Amino acid sequence: MIKIIDLKIALDKLFYPKSVAVVGASSNPRSLAYRNLKLIKEFGFQGSLYAVNPRGEESNGVPGFSSLRNIGGDIDFCIIAVPAQEVVQVASDCMEKGIPVAQILTSGFGESGQEGHRRENELLSATAGTTRLVGPNCMGIYSAPGKLNFVAGAEKSVGKISIASQSGGLSIDMLSSAKTRGLYLNKLISIGNCLDLDPVDFLKYFGQDPDTDVIGFYLEGLRRGQEFIHVLNDVCRTKPVVVLKGGRTSLGSKSAASHTNSLAGENAIWQSAISQAGGINVESVEELLATLTALQGFVPRPMSRGIAFVGNGGGNTVLATDLLAERGLTLASLSQDSKERMSAIKMPAGSTVGNPTDTPVSALNKSGGEAIGLVVNELIQSPEVGGLILHFNLLPFINYENRKDIANGLCQAILAVGKGDKPVYVALYGNPDKEIEELRVRILEAVHQAQLPCFQSIGEAVKVLARVYHWMRRKPADTSPVVTPPPEAVLKEAGTILANARKAGYKCLTQEDAFRMIHLFGIPSPKMMVARDQNEAVTKAGAIGFPVVMKIDSADIVHKTEVDGVRVGLQCEEDVIRAYQEIIASVLHACPTACINGVLIQAMEPKPMQEMICGLKQDAVFGPVLVLGSGGILVELLKDVSMRVLPLRPDEGAQMWRELKVSSLLNGYRGQERADTQSLEDLIQRIAAIGSYVPEIAEMDLNPVMVNANGQGIKVVDSRIIIK
Repeated sequence: MIKIIDLKIALDKLFYPKSVAVVGASSNPRSLAYRNLKLIKEFGFQGSLYAVNPRGEESNGVPGFSSLRNIGGDIDFCIIAVPAQEVVQVASDCMEKGIPVAQILTSGFGESGQEGHRRENELLSATAGTTRLVGPNCMGIYSAPGKLNFVAGAEKSVGKISIASQSGGLSIDMLSSAKTRGLYLNKLISIGNCLDLDPVDFLKYFGQDPDTDVIGFYLEGLRRGQEFIHVLNDVCRTKPVVVLKGGRTSLGSKSAASHTNSLAGENAIWQSAISQAGGINVESVEELLATLTALQGFVPRPMSRGIAFVGNGGGNTVLATDLLAERGLTLASLSQDSKERMSAIKMPAGSTVGNPTDTPVSALNKSGGEAIGLVVNELIQSPEVGGLILHFNLLPFINYENRKDIANGLCQAILAVGKGDKPVYVALYGNPDKEIEELRVRILEAVHQAQLPCFQSIGEAVKVLARVYHWMRRKPADTSPVVTPPPEAVLKEAGTILANARKAGYKCLTQEDAFRMIHLFGIPSPKMMVARDQNEAVTKAGAIGFPVVMKIDSADIVHKTEVDGVRVGLQCEEDVIRAYQEIIASVLHACPTACINGVLIQAMEPKPMQEMICGLKQDAVFGPVLVLGSGGILVELLKDVSMRVLPLRPDEGAQMWRELKVSSLLNGYRGQERADTQSLEDLIQRIAAIGSYVPEIAEMDLNPVMVNANGQGIKVVDSRIIIK
């Protein structure tokens, strides 16, 4: 009987093995398997190591075997680094041997085409869940407590940060760079193609791992996007999760068929989904590592928006102050009491004391950096200061013969920084010059000794401080029920509308059916009728009441204005006749093969407080996504938009409109009347119900949505629904 290995058991064996076999390791020092085995041995692994190769020769002084099956005793973890055509047989041996988990370093699988996909299917069949697989197409594994390593010179200190990366090359970069930043890792795993174990599995594991306090991901894709967001939502209640998404642009993507699709691009949806679940988005490896550095448990979190600067380089401080404001923080304004205490500190001539405190190298040269420690401690105790950035541009040091003494003075200042409940970030800016780099490394040693986070520039430090501050003030996710199912009769009627459209060969609902759909869900619109000829148009316009709007209604025409298919402000029967004739003529000229359902006649709404767009998109990774933004004809130009992956929590409708630039207008800008935001929030929840319970809708645009003054409701003026 095949035994399916439990996820936790498999990953415990992966990160804390007592025995490791490296298949492909021989006496050849140029092979990847040889190097991995050598690095694990040199890192201090205390368990049993085995080298497996056809000749059964030893590798790095480790005993060799010709097959996994020839090894006596249990094996917890197997690293496979053999040619692609041999991997399936090795994986089968792992299953027969009862090895819980294997990492496949070999490339040449799903990333290489049809033959690679065939091999992947054979791999899954060969292991059948008995041996869980990491990869293929990986670089290795790092576990500080488990004494596993795949990068020379990696830090041996055991931290509380764990990272999973879908890029092998970036995993090497991250492990190498962590040491210079004072970022102490617990685990780092290169997960490659994720044929079996994937980001969802590692997120679950790290979320429950007592050795992990903070989690990082580099992701290029997800097979189980909705499950990832569900797990992320749970994990983020107790641990910060930082996500870097690779492949954020889509050059060569097809032209968008709707405004919603244009606004809700792949990267925008990723960013929204991660933020919605409580995760932290970053845009580069440097930002990922910097943010993880600041989130380490020994680094306090910013207490308030007021930030203090101490360092050399006034221009850098000015630029950093601008960046503070752009990121929602501010330069702390010191009280008179704090200013008096600061003025009592004897700083070298040439210094400017206060916030910011600027001490150029010429001043540091006179008395070293001893006084800086006093300034930092005084500022950090000031109630107005929520955090401090200590920044040094090391380039001017090169002009001073006693630069080592100046650097030693700064080290003393850093080591004198007191421990407290407010963060002190250190920013060191240097260059490849050998002497400057020696100074930077010397100061960095003091930074690490003082357990302060270090950044590559004052700008990077500001961005991270702001990111952590705003993350700290996020609202915890609400776990209450999210969408009330619509009545069965509503869903049945919606299904009939869609089935009839598909039967007719339509990819897009007619305006008539699109409005029928939203009316089913209680979404209001102006009074409207569809006319099949000009006489009907006159009669129905009169029944609705002038003025009216007329629009072409055709499932073959997505953007009506592009075919001159709209007329507004029609005041009488003559206007209606002329408009009907012009619309039909224009459409037949622009789209002679279009199937025309008729002309939609609609009561003309008075000017609203604000035009909005609200819509849906089915995303390939995360499923249905709701989009809210500034509406009208400038929607794609302004791109003022908020998004949520469905289902919605009850409070998210209010959060969405408040995230928009136009929110100040909705709130009653400069004494103007407030818009009916309660009706807007109700609309959002109704559209969420459509997205959650009518998955056959690929995209939906409601644009414009006329948001009227408070208490006067909303009206959807135009509805566009594209079906699967």
